[in-house]
Amino acid sequence: MRISSYRRFSLRAALGMGAFSAALLCGGTAFASDGTITINGTIKATTCAVTAQLGTTIPTTGSTPNLTVTLPTISWQSISAPNAWSGNTPFSIGVYGCGTSANTMTVNFDTANTNMSAAGVLTTTGLVGKYMRLLNADQTTAVVPGTPLAGTPISSGGAGQTFYAQWYNGTGATLTSSNVGNASASLVYTVNYT
Repeated sequence: MRISSYRRFSLRAALGMGAFSAALLCGGTAFASDGTITINGTIKATTCAVTAQLGTTIPTTGSTPNLTVTLPTISWQSISAPNAWSGNTPFSIGVYGCGTSANTMTVNFDTANTNMSAAGVLTTTGLVGKYMRLLNADQTTAVVPGTPLAGTPISSGGAGQTFYAQWYNGTGATLTSSNVGNASASLVYTVNYT
């Protein structure tokens, strides 16, 4: 009797383990495919030269992609109120010698610029705070890191885009005579082609 009881128990245990295994196998259907993502891209043999200069004239010569923009010296009262601005200073980034390998170009101020807010406000060093801003060519729209303007057509092998740097009180507070000194900020940009 003991032997047959043991066999019944073993059979029940085996059946229970089989049901458990089947449940595990059926549970795998939760990982079924629901869709496909296809990623496409193109690498072009673009040989444009990149250069930058002060002013609104698009550069068509040179090979100096780095540029120092010096804002005019102002009085602290000029930007004492929150969101006040002064001293718009233009600079342009251009490409030339592109041949026919690219149709448009855009300048993208990289999202790696952690000292630049989505409103184009720059956190400065020296005079520590939010005292500068970067605008697009319309002198109204702030540059947004990682969001380039619409592409500029490349004609005769060249093109460019103009931007404005300005003094800007982005501190959210009214400035006083203690807010004086030298300020500096730096940005990284990339030229994209299509």
